Amino acid sequence: MTLPPQSVDNFLRQLQLGFEKCHRRDSEAEVTLRCLPEDTPVFKYESTSQMETTARSVDNGSGGYCVFHDVVDGLILLNTKQKCIRKREYFPISRLLVAKLPSEPHEVATEWLHDELVVKISSIGMRFHAYLVSIGSTNIEHKEPDYAARPRNLPLGRTHKWPTLVVETGKSQSHSDLDRVARRWIQKSAGDIKIVLTIKIWSLWNHKGDNTPNYHYRETRAE
Repeated sequence: MTLPPQSVDNFLRQLQLGFEKCHRRDSEAEVTLRCLPEDTPVFKYESTSQMETTARSVDNGSGGYCVFHDVVDGLILLNTKQKCIRKREYFPISRLLVAKLPSEPHEVATEWLHDELVVKISSIGMRFHAYLVSIGSTNIEHKEPDYAARPRNLPLGRTHKWPTLVVETGKSQSHSDLDRVARRWIQKSAGDIKIVLTIKIWSLWNHKGDNTPNYHYRETRAE
């Protein structure tokens, strides 16, 4: 039986006050948790099936998040796909896993961006797949971006570990939270990631009552 969740805001306070003695202090995980909405639920991890069932139970289609602690097999989980979870980020030090739930606006935004890249590159006489590799939401250093791409032929000295472009989308996160996520990507890659494009999604009600998603794009570049 899954224990009732607590909010990420309350969980953070407990971590900082030392109430959770079983968790090692993990500043990177704490920064990520602060970027999540305060009411994001936090659950104790029990099994893969429990994670999927729990994520499905809190998924309302809006693309929110849920957090699991005491995830001992997080690195194994990252090598498997779960339909009810769009992407995951795992923190080995604190054994925390942040799961992002699927949402149609997120999918539409990343697909639109990929199509735009293909069109722009074609307009200058180049073919996307001849010069760039789309690596989607592949696991990169325990974290899955919403979208990523890199040159097919990398410059001398560059490895395949990091993409050149990363895209992060968010609906419940603020612009400043998304900016922090972008800076973390660049810092972790030591500048190998050159551009992080963040997409803020929100909805506006028009006079017909249609709740249509809208997007605002921001760019963060490596210095």
